[in-house]
Amino acid sequence: MAVRDGAINDIPASAAPHACSLNQLRSAARWTARCFHAGPQHLNMPLHPRMTLNNWVQGRFGRADDLTSEELLTGPRHAATWVVIVYFRSIEYGRGTSTKKNAAKDQAAERALAALQERFDQEQQ
Repeated sequence: MAVRDGAINDIPASAAPHACSLNQLRSAARWTARCFHAGPQHLNMPLHPRMTLNNWVQGRFGRADDLTSEELLTGPRHAATWVVIVYFRSIEYGRGTSTKKNAAKDQAAERALAALQERFDQEQQ
C-alpha cells in the first residue's frame, strides 16, 4: 500500500488488519509520510553533533551516564555569550562558545567527540 499526498484518507477499510482499527492505520500512514517524506536519501544526512557524541559514547562504553555538560551565560544581557563545557568522567573534553545556546552546545559536542576519539583510539592501539 503506497501513501500519496492526499491519499491517506483513501485507505479502504478492507486494508486494515484485524488487530488495528482503520483510524490507527491512517495515523500510522500519516506518521510514515511525515517521517520519511524525503525518501531514502534521508539516511545520508549527517547526525546532529550532540546525538553523534552520545551515540559514540554509548557504543564505546555501553552507556552515556559519565557524559555531562555545563552551560554558562556570560557578558551583558544585550550581548550575552553562551559557554558550554562537555565533561566525560569529570574531565573536560570540549568547550563551545557562541551567542546562541544550541550553537555552543553543538560546538562543544563536536570538540568533545574529536578529543574522546583521539584519546581512546590511541589507547586501543
